[in-house]
Amino acid sequence: MANSNKIGFSLIILGLFFIAEALTSSYVTPSLDKCRELADIVFVGTVMSIEEFTVEKTSPYMPDTAENVKFKISTGYKNVSSDTILIRNVMIGGWGFNFEKDKEYLVFADFQDDGSYNVGVNSGTKLSSQATEDIAALKLILMKK
Repeated sequence: MANSNKIGFSLIILGLFFIAEALTSSYVTPSLDKCRELADIVFVGTVMSIEEFTVEKTSPYMPDTAENVKFKISTGYKNVSSDTILIRNVMIGGWGFNFEKDKEYLVFADFQDDGSYNVGVNSGTKLSSQATEDIAALKLILMKK
């Protein structure tokens, strides 16, 4: 009886592992062209400040806080009209992005109904040091215009 409990427990753990793997692998970042097409604004910029703020909970799964992340834009690739921008970063169930102050990022952000911009983990946003090929491709696209 004890062995059958161990086997059953092991199968449950294995099943949970495969479910978790399937869920995480479904959040694949789209191609650069698709990220650029879907985003309302695309730029390379450095995080100047990160300020946490309280959010109104619209569901029990929503966190109590979010972040306003201010960027100094070094290069704009789509719809950039100023040298700074504020991104609202809400971490809900793994969504949002883990920005760090003084680091440079390639950012693909979406415009929200409340007038803010936000990013998601599968938006294509990444550290600029991990986006050298994407940045080179965006520069070529910009030069062709």
